[in-house]
Amino acid sequence: MQPSIVGSSSFGILWTKTYNEKERWYAKPLVYTPPGQKQLVFTVSSQNWIRTVDAVTGAPINARQVQPPFLQSDIGCTDMPDTIGIVGTPVIDPNTNTAYFFAKGYQNKAASGGIAKGVYNFYAVNVLDLTDRPGFPVLVDGNNADNDPERYFIGGTVLQRPSLTMIGSTVYGTFGGHCDLFNYTGMIAGVSTVPGVGVNSMFAMEAAPGAPPVTLDIMNSKGGKAGIWMSGMAPATDGARFFVTTGNGQGHENKDTPASGRSPLSTLDEVVANFAISDGKIALQDYFQPYEYIGMDAGDRDLGSGGVALLDPSVFKGTNGVTRVAVTIGKNGKAYIMNADNLGGFKLGPGATDNIIQTIISPNAVFGGAGSYPLEGGYIYFTPVGEPLLVYKLGLDQKGAPLFSKVGQSPENSAGRVGVGVPTVTTYKGQSGTGIVWVTDVDAGLKAYKAVPDDTGKLAD
Repeated sequence: MQPSIVGSSSFGILWTKTYNEKERWYAKPLVYTPPGQKQLVFTVSSQNWIRTVDAVTGAPINARQVQPPFLQSDIGCTDMPDTIGIVGTPVIDPNTNTAYFFAKGYQNKAASGGIAKGVYNFYAVNVLDLTDRPGFPVLVDGNNADNDPERYFIGGTVLQRPSLTMIGSTVYGTFGGHCDLFNYTGMIAGVSTVPGVGVNSMFAMEAAPGAPPVTLDIMNSKGGKAGIWMSGMAPATDGARFFVTTGNGQGHENKDTPASGRSPLSTLDEVVANFAISDGKIALQDYFQPYEYIGMDAGDRDLGSGGVALLDPSVFKGTNGVTRVAVTIGKNGKAYIMNADNLGGFKLGPGATDNIIQTIISPNAVFGGAGSYPLEGGYIYFTPVGEPLLVYKLGLDQKGAPLFSKVGQSPENSAGRVGVGVPTVTTYKGQSGTGIVWVTDVDAGLKAYKAVPDDTGKLAD
């Protein structure tokens, strides 16, 4: 996008759509251009409706409710009111015009049924007409975790909040809880896009030997937790691996003993985890756990309220051997700058602190993670609750390690509540000087600023 157009009076809303009463959209709309056809927008909702509309005019193309949604009244948690259907952002495979997503409902597509009969189905639909692909949907429930076969997937107790990630012929969905209620364990589910294969990998974030013993009572909140929600961000990937962050957990296998991120860890609460992928299967490869993770658990200061951002390796790197940088920031207000190829383990830094590249202290919690701009020297952005959008520029310390310094902020504060989006940067054809950083705000709507602050440190809008 050209800044001159975005800043002009000709830039504005083309159309709006209104649908059902109490219908909500937590998943992002996906703009997609099928080969040889007009551009469309694909949306999914809390009522399990999927729709396509013309991207230019908003004219409806197709619509379908895939199954009745799960009822919020069955769980008591009010984070998502009324209905809980499709919440995580789908992924579209442009090679097959197929959209993939997880939908929450009840056994046999019933209209109600309680927690015990809540399930997740994995759908593959033709984005051109919204019909199911052969062999789909796939029931996720009942599959056992590869790393702890005594733990299995119970759809009624979990929430699929993050966006999906597709690697090869497998789509990965990550799951957390509903207000940390019930007997749930954070899970990663890999489902094959090949008809008839189904779930080909399931990984529990809390597992034996460190996790609490398995109990069959789904109302007993002793499943280990360590949910993955990341305020809707997708697992970050750069090939045959992906990164997630987790929230509060119960196992605490590391206790207070320093540990390498390459050593096995069965209780992955309050971690940044790097998972390797081989033939669709998931295996823990590396992790970082903040030195104060037990206190974070006790204070409900989830590391996992934001996802992981993998920065452009052609710009964001050091001269000390660091070739890939990862960033996360969560409820505790600390931005962790990590070496993506050696995350840092637990308490391996000076004085048993964090062995990472840098820690940036923000003035408040962040729900949604960091954005980045690789041009004009390299910048990262994040928005603490009730604070301005903050901007940090890349530099190097005396040893050649990446070092970020604050260089500016937006002129006004963000909403003083949860719901500010992840900063997203666009350019005009990749040209320097055309960067725009976009932020969605639950009070102010969509905001746009020049990506590079002016000489006074102000982000101009």
